[in-house]
Amino acid sequence: MPIRHPHRSLSRTLLIALAAGALAGTASAQTERRWRNPATGDWGTVGNWVSNLPPISNETAFFGLNASVTSYNVTSAINRTTAGLNVNNQRPTFLFGSPGAPATYTISNFVTIGGANSPVATLGRGNVIAPANVMVGRNPGQPGSLVISGPESIWSGIDTIGQAATGEVSVTNGGLLSSSRAIFIGFGAGSSGLLRVDGANGPSRVQMLSNAFVVLGTDGNGRIELLNGGQMSVNNEQFYVGDRGTASLLISGAGSSLTLPYQLRLAENAPSVATATIQAGGSITAQ
Repeated sequence: MPIRHPHRSLSRTLLIALAAGALAGTASAQTERRWRNPATGDWGTVGNWVSNLPPISNETAFFGLNASVTSYNVTSAINRTTAGLNVNNQRPTFLFGSPGAPATYTISNFVTIGGANSPVATLGRGNVIAPANVMVGRNPGQPGSLVISGPESIWSGIDTIGQAATGEVSVTNGGLLSSSRAIFIGFGAGSSGLLRVDGANGPSRVQMLSNAFVVLGTDGNGRIELLNGGQMSVNNEQFYVGDRGTASLLISGAGSSLTLPYQLRLAENAPSVATATIQAGGSITAQ
């Protein structure tokens, strides 16, 4: 089978797409609805928003008016839709629906998670559908983290983890991350990205669907860790550990697995430095 290198042109394409997303985010910022305080509350309670209006489908939900490292819950019994989600300098945990009956949150335009004090967005329950421009650690000096935790937590859509800063995505306690788009981990020079899938407390999984491929360390530092039974499957033949940056893949623990349709590629282009470690019962399967 011939070896192709589509990620070179797609890296440039991604920059154009992210620039378009940035413009869309700027437009949406004109109709931002800002969570009033870093404290637990219901999405639908008007007093929880500075404008006394919750965001609607063409507006952006913004969490970061007051910087805080205290975690708090944002609940919603019903489905929600916004154009954007911006988690900046706060640590909300989103709980959509009720136990046994998760609700859906659709974000049509963009998601950015990052800020000066390392904000964390946690999905504790619900189905998040994000069809475009999901960026964790997007801007220089603004690291961020996304946590997908629990068997009723499904997040669909991811683009960059560590675009120009430090970005981390953790899938834990039986959560699921899926995407049909290419994912870049450690994209820009000076960035650092980590995708961690930990199956210690449930079958946590990542599914890359359709033609979605994976690139670790485009020009930054990209890492994937599959731990304690954490699993990842990729349908596209392209899985690059090290493009031009540094990259590492760790698969550790019984049941931890990476399933590929073709082969793993290490240190694809100079001056990349890349490592892959499979230990303690971890495995790679190339179909």
